[in-house]
Amino acid sequence: MSPGHLPLDVEYRRLSRDGEVMSGTVPMVRLGRLAEQLLSADQQVEVELGFYLRRKRPAVIGRASVTVELTCQRCLEPMALTLDVRIDAMIVGTEDALVSLEAHEDGIVCEDKRISIADLIEDDLLMDLPISPRHEQCAEVYVTNFRSVDEDEGLDRPEVNRPFADLAVRVADMKAKKKDV
Repeated sequence: MSPGHLPLDVEYRRLSRDGEVMSGTVPMVRLGRLAEQLLSADQQVEVELGFYLRRKRPAVIGRASVTVELTCQRCLEPMALTLDVRIDAMIVGTEDALVSLEAHEDGIVCEDKRISIADLIEDDLLMDLPISPRHEQCAEVYVTNFRSVDEDEGLDRPEVNRPFADLAVRVADMKAKKKDV
């Protein structure tokens, strides 16, 4: 492990009991699901994590930050986007233990003694990705290209054949004639 790189996994119970804080980087290639969404995975995620006990349970709080390269969904050109997320979660041993957490608390299930740093940060980074990424200058492209109704008045419109347009008038005339008879 080179200086500044965080380990693959940590003993979260010991770190929480001792109130440990760690910071460093995690290679993007360790975050497989996130890396799949990007144009390249050669970035380093800057991570700061503090472990502590909350209601006698292991918990982690911190942040993760990285600038990623995505494809703009309007112009299809590469674009840079900075993801900066806050991490705040309880670490529980089973899926059933998630139910006991308060409604506002996030939980991470770890059945082992060690938890992957990637597991602690990847979901929050994924949720920070936009559904349809686009450059700022591309955001309003289509909205500004619409014509207003007033601009359309001078356009030559083809004549539309409406075979039933006068049907309502003819039916009304027929009803009026029947009443007269």
